[in-house]
Amino acid sequence: MTGLIDQFTVPIIIGLLKNTDMSLTQLSEEMEFNSPSYFTRYVRKHLGVTPNGFRKRL
Repeated sequence: MTGLIDQFTVPIIIGLLKNTDMSLTQLSEEMEFNSPSYFTRYVRKHLGVTPNGFRKRL
């Protein structure tokens, strides 16, 4: 079940990181994570880089 959720969640996160200038707090709230730190850990686990690091690579 978790894998299925990740298949849909990760592309949405990538799109939001690429196409918005929302803060990490706003993104974590938009994606309904419990906290910005949990959002950051989730992104690092699935993308291999923090949300800020991902944005810097763009």
